[in-house]
Amino acid sequence: MPVTWTSLWRQYRNDPEFRGCTHSFVASFAIAIISWYFGIVVALLAFVTCIPVAFFSGRYFGQKPICAVQSTFLGLLNGSSVALLFYWWNTPFTLFCSYCFIFSLFHFSEYFFTAITNRRSLQPDSFLLNHSVAYWVAACASWAEFLLEVSYFTVICFCFYYLFLRYS
Repeated sequence: MPVTWTSLWRQYRNDPEFRGCTHSFVASFAIAIISWYFGIVVALLAFVTCIPVAFFSGRYFGQKPICAVQSTFLGLLNGSSVALLFYWWNTPFTLFCSYCFIFSLFHFSEYFFTAITNRRSLQPDSFLLNHSVAYWVAACASWAEFLLEVSYFTVICFCFYYLFLRYS
């Protein structure tokens, strides 16, 4: 069965869990972008308050609280990566912000498209955030490797970035 705009709207209107997670993601994305405009203190304050608010709103508005928390976290990560991408433009951290943007968008889209195409199998695991221990070890190792490269080997590791991407 193909997914049309009508079926997408019907799913959004009739499924409170799907609607709540979409609202959580979009609202936290907007909060992250706006809060980074006012500085790091406001951004951290917004992040500390968004997660508990998402938990309690998910609990009382017809969805699983863990789904609301996960979608809020992914929205905050996505919005922060976009805001910091423009703040750190023309630095090696631009690559990390792009990575975080794609990372968070991928995990939310897994939930989103599972909700659209196979509602019966939708659960908090559909975000794929608890994929496996090996997945998180590999992700943390890649983040540590990136930070080491930026700290100690910036010129060597980012020659491609500086030569081709910066001046294109």
